[in-house]
Amino acid sequence: MKIKTIDKDIVLDTIRELLDTFTKQSKLPMLAPKQISKELSSAIQYEHNRYRIVLGTKDLSSYKYNKQIPEQLFVEKIISCFHEDRHLQQQFAFRQSSCNEEIKFMAHTDLLRISIPECYQGGILANYWNNINEIDAESYGIQKTKQFFQTNFPSIDVDTH
Repeated sequence: MKIKTIDKDIVLDTIRELLDTFTKQSKLPMLAPKQISKELSSAIQYEHNRYRIVLGTKDLSSYKYNKQIPEQLFVEKIISCFHEDRHLQQQFAFRQSSCNEEIKFMAHTDLLRISIPECYQGGILANYWNNINEIDAESYGIQKTKQFFQTNFPSIDVDTH
């Protein structure tokens, strides 16, 4: 079966536009987006009391892809964009004076993650995927990615990836 691909420049431009949009729309103090990271992982950075989404794209730079990226990888990167955006939304919710029990639980979970970083490092990644904040962010990322592709890239069937 032939792997469906998309132009690498379209992928990188789309990611940059999404990160720029999230930065502009965030209710948190934000730093300007950095150039897309050459790392593998994505994250929220916190520096000087401001936030920034960093999206790892090392896998997009692979020699075997040249100017074409597998659609599967494009879908995964867009999920990561929305996943990290959800973490920004969570951080904003944690700072509100009143919130529901789910947000309180998520805030406590985040404090534990910060207080005991060893639980989320090394070979103990099971704790990462059992974290309610990560489950919420991943679910949101998948839902928003489906909507994003239906609107912007309807020829790519997200459900097959």
